Amino acid sequence: MIVFNRLDIHAVDHCNLACLGCNHHSPFMRKKDFSAADYVPWLRKLRDHGVVIDRLGITGGECFLNKGLADLVAGCKEASGCKEVDVFSNVFWLRDEASIEKNRPVLEQVEVLVATKYKPIVEKVGGLDELLRLLDLV
Repeated sequence: MIVFNRLDIHAVDHCNLACLGCNHHSPFMRKKDFSAADYVPWLRKLRDHGVVIDRLGITGGECFLNKGLADLVAGCKEASGCKEVDVFSNVFWLRDEASIEKNRPVLEQVEVLVATKYKPIVEKVGGLDELLRLLDLV
């Protein structure tokens, strides 16, 4: 049996930031969203061949730029058979109560939200105390 402690897939290849050290070069990437259909066939094939995926990491770019993120999470979680999904985000799209509620269909399916705290985003949200308050709501 082969076990992947975590397998990462991309929700998007682009981002709303332009970080100089971005390891995905997302500031320079064309906008590309991925759907569950892009991953489900090979995730099922891995599972059918006895590969166990403990955690599925959904990264990017910025995941919340993908309008179909909830469907992507649900489809890939089911196809892989994994129990835990981590979503990586700069949390700009969770910057107020309305944004959190809008993204509730994604958040309800995710076990871990990995929030990166970049200074420009923290400032746009209203400072670190406000960001921490919003993350508590999530």
